Amino acid sequence: MTRKQIAAVFGGLILASLLASPAPANQGFRHGDGKGRGHLWSALQLSDDQKAQIKDIFANSRESIRPLHQQLQEKRAALREATAASSFDEERVRSLAQELSSVETEMIVQRARLMNEALGVLTSEQRAKLEELRQQRQQRFRERRERRHSDPDKQQG
Repeated sequence: MTRKQIAAVFGGLILASLLASPAPANQGFRHGDGKGRGHLWSALQLSDDQKAQIKDIFANSRESIRPLHQQLQEKRAALREATAASSFDEERVRSLAQELSSVETEMIVQRARLMNEALGVLTSEQRAKLEELRQQRQQRFRERRERRHSDPDKQQG
């Protein structure tokens, strides 16, 4: 799996988590701009019915995704153990890597299905706005990354 594919999957997961539930009443510690799900739902102007549908979609998917998540954790742990073993067993590492890849593929398909279903709740205008917000987020990420890589003080330490 390429870095772009992984980034796309995790971007989708972030989006999914943003769409899955409303902002908590007590904001507490905030990441990024601190606007969170409430900001996204507000920016998309989701109706109460749309919010309920999206919540249901994600709630109903948890049980099917949970075993995949558990398998991912187990496969990654097994691969770490095989990698750290005193003697390297290439056949074992390849086998574990294949198993991990298979579970990751299934997780990607499940998440894509979930996102497709959630996006189906949105109007075409809301989808366009969501794409605009996604592009803005990517631009901010690129700018932060460029600043981080161009600032010699931050590179040292």
